[in-house]
Parts: sequence; structure tokens; C-alpha cells
Amino acid sequence: MEMDIQQELLQAIQDADLNRATKLLTGWGDLNGYSGFTDQILLPVLEKYTLDDFKRDGSPLAQGYVAARFAEIAINLVIENTPAGQALKEDKGPIVIGNIEDDFHSLGRRIICSFLRSNGWIIHDIGNDIPASEFVEKAIETNSKIIAVSAMMYSTAINISEVREQIIRRNLEKEVKLAVGGAIFNLRTDLVNEVGGDGTVKSALHVPKLFDDMLTDLKLQHHE
Repeated sequence: MEMDIQQELLQAIQDADLNRATKLLTGWGDLNGYSGFTDQILLPVLEKYTLDDFKRDGSPLAQGYVAARFAEIAINLVIENTPAGQALKEDKGPIVIGNIEDDFHSLGRRIICSFLRSNGWIIHDIGNDIPASEFVEKAIETNSKIIAVSAMMYSTAINISEVREQIIRRNLEKEVKLAVGGAIFNLRTDLVNEVGGDGTVKSALHVPKLFDDMLTDLKLQHHE
């Protein structure tokens, strides 16, 4: 049953059919409830789509838009169908997120933005192909404690090391954490250290916890 709906949703994304994807999401949720919605439906479909995208080294713009909207709609359905007392409303503060210079794979970033918004973060999404200095300047401007940088390929991921250099040059090591992500970090676990990242996770589901832990680490550093 779950495999069938996953395959149907994946096909809807590949067909750039947002209306069909929305109907499939709503129908499954109304029938089965929303408590297991993220683990059983949303993440498996997005991970499969992202893997296929990585193998293709790119996807049509319409498909990327539908996939990102699919994530937003799914998360909003979960929020709308979660009892008010269980919903997370805490304002955790601002973060800066974007794709590093020469990288244009925005799907994963947009999905992560949806997850983070639903967990109380204020998102400053600065887009694709962003020079390292702009990440740090935006973090200073918005008083963001976390910079999240995405890259799909190794050839662009290595550019993230310059973000770390910018953080060091401005003496912000105890003020800002650097989160890194993208398909290449799942394949090359050593790459996090190579580019100077403070952490990464394998799926969007775990990004909010990573950011919570980073914020806690910063607070502990300030009390040392």
C-alpha cells in the first residue's frame, strides 16, 4: 500500500502534476492519519526523487518546482492536522541558507526550508550560486547563528571551505555554526571536515534536530 502511493507520488512529481500530487497526499492522509505521514510517505518519495536527480545531474525546472511544492503542501497538511498542543510554535531565531557558488541544485534546499519553518526557524533563503562572503554578511546582518550551505557535487562542495575561512577571518567561530548538506555529503562523509562544516545529516527529517543541537552548543560556548 505504502509502496504504491510512493510510486504514484513520484510519478506525479516526474510528470510535474502538482494537482495530482496534492490529491494523492490528501487522500492518503485522510484515510490513514498524519502521525506517520512524514516517515512513511514524504521522506521516502523525496529521497528517491533526489537520488534520481543526482544520477541525472539535474532535472527539469517544472519537476523541481513540483517537488518543492509537494514538500510544502505535505508539511502544511501535517501541521494542520496536528493537535494544537503538540504543534511546535517556538521562535528559534533566524538562519541563513543557500547554495554555494556555482551550485544551482535548489530542490533539497527548498525542502529543508519547509522543514525548518515548520519547526520555528526564521529562514533567510539567499538562493543559488552564492559567494562565501555573502553567507557570512547575511548572517551578520540578520543576527543568524547558523549558516546552512548546500551543494550537490564535489566540484562545488569544496567551495564551502571559503565560508569557513570567512567565519574565521571575522572571528565568528563562537558566534556562528556552519551546517552543510547535499547528496555528495551522503556519499563522502569525510567531506564535512574537509570543507570545515560543523555538521550534516542524511535526510531533511533530521535537520531540525541538528540545528537545535548547534544552537545549544553555541549557548554552552558562551557560558564557558
